[in-house]
Amino acid sequence: MLLMTLALLAASGFDDVAFMAGYWRGEMGPTVIEEVWLPPEGDAMHSVFRMVRGGKTAFTEFQSIELREGDLVLHLRHFHPGLKAWEEADGALRWRIERTGPNMAVFRQQGAETRLEYHREGDRLTVTLVKEGKRQPFPFRLVREF
Repeated sequence: MLLMTLALLAASGFDDVAFMAGYWRGEMGPTVIEEVWLPPEGDAMHSVFRMVRGGKTAFTEFQSIELREGDLVLHLRHFHPGLKAWEEADGALRWRIERTGPNMAVFRQQGAETRLEYHREGDRLTVTLVKEGKRQPFPFRLVREF
């Protein structure tokens, strides 16, 4: 089963982002951050992100990485509690893969000077939001739970 999965990953173009799969969790004071990435299947890889502050959900995100014309594209949509979308009805944010390396992937948001960087070291995943010219990068440091 594992060999078949690895073969499918290589064939489908997801080998550069497969390292992200898993349940990741981090804490920043009273804030808990969780990101769960399902392994790639078919032409997509999906994720749910949740931020909880002081015991209450601050927001969630649904993400998908899809193979489009041989390129990986990350679609991201934010939600307030009650699944009230931040973006317009058809307004998922789109990020194109910019570069990859061993256990590293960088996506650049289309139409904005914003990057989303994923770096994995063992059971640790750092997800950094970089908004050029606005403020310092904002890293989320997560540990793999399973």
